Amino acid sequence: MRLKKYVLHATGIVAAMLLLLAQPLKAGELYFIDAHSQVDEKVDLNDVLALMQQAGVRHTILSARGKRKGSDLVAVASRHASQITPAVRSKGAPFAEGSPKYFRMLDAQVASGKYGAMAEVLLYHAKKGNKAPEYRLLPREKAVVAALQHAKRQNWPFVIHIEFAALPGTDRRVFMQAMNELLKKYPHMNFVLTHMGQLGPEEVSRLINEHDNLYFHTAWMNPAGMTGLVRVGFKRLHRVVEAGRAA
Repeated sequence: MRLKKYVLHATGIVAAMLLLLAQPLKAGELYFIDAHSQVDEKVDLNDVLALMQQAGVRHTILSARGKRKGSDLVAVASRHASQITPAVRSKGAPFAEGSPKYFRMLDAQVASGKYGAMAEVLLYHAKKGNKAPEYRLLPREKAVVAALQHAKRQNWPFVIHIEFAALPGTDRRVFMQAMNELLKKYPHMNFVLTHMGQLGPEEVSRLINEHDNLYFHTAWMNPAGMTGLVRVGFKRLHRVVEAGRAA
């Protein structure tokens, strides 16, 4: 069975199973590809590889945060290309401010040809005490569009971060409408919503049924939604398997 462009809505140690990088599957073979992980300067990159081996993760799309340099990820990926894909970094003050530095940094990373994915793009991220500031950008804003267009040209999935549970009613509707419009505008592009968008299983089910190009990253999700997610996931898995058989 060959699964070509599908992403399974899976639960487990890693978040989403992205099969964009997949090879043809043998009967009974199942493996994980981590669609979005990130490391700062405090993490030993050898530990990442060891944990992947322990968890049965075949490949990880890895991005830098904090003071970790993207060049560190490029270096480890050059030694472990079958396991690590370095992702273009977007988050940070230059991104939030839409400053010229952000666009230069983004363009330089993509132009280098050393990166194979786009890291998550923060649309709404609530303030987390003194550890993380609030991010509030709609998809139409230039900083987001620039990352999106790079991902589109490279045929990379676009990973978005929206914390719907932290948004008040009106803002929540605005971001949900903006996401729906984005998915409809780019129907042939794959989007991954981190943390399941902090949405419940009913909303996830609705979005899965409405958008074939939206997939869910389950890391740091609410465990109370797991039962509903599994129910929805098996329904989608059946659709993917049937499509794979027909391919």
